[in-house]
Amino acid sequence: MWNPLTLFFKKKEAKKLAVTTEQKKQTLRTEALKSLIIVCKEKDQQKLIGQLHALLREFFKRYFGIRYAFTNEELIDELTRRKIDKYLKRKTAKILDRVTEARYNKEHTQEEIKALIEDTRQVISLL
Repeated sequence: MWNPLTLFFKKKEAKKLAVTTEQKKQTLRTEALKSLIIVCKEKDQQKLIGQLHALLREFFKRYFGIRYAFTNEELIDELTRRKIDKYLKRKTAKILDRVTEARYNKEHTQEEIKALIEDTRQVISLL
C-alpha cells in the first residue's frame, strides 16, 4: 500500500543529502586550503610546484568524484558538464596550464610562484 508520507521522507532525505554534499565540499575546500599553506612553506621551487600540481589534481579528483587519471582537457570538460561559471572555468584552465608548464620549466621567479599560489587559492575558494 502506498503511503503519502513516503514522498515527504524522500524530499527530506534529498535535502539532507544536498546539505551533506555541500558540507563535504566545504570540508574539501578547507582541507585543500590548509594543505596549500603547508605547500607554501617548501623552500625548493621544483618540489613546491610538484606539490602544488598534486594538490590541485587531488582536490579536483575528490571534489568532482573523478575516478580516473584525468588530463587538463578532461577536467575542463568535467567543469563544462557540471555547469561551472565560465569565469571560474577559464581561471581553472589557466592555472592548470600554468602549473603544468611550471613543472617542466626550471626557472621561476618568486612573483610567478606567488601568483600561482594565489590563483590556486582563489580557484579552490570559489568552487
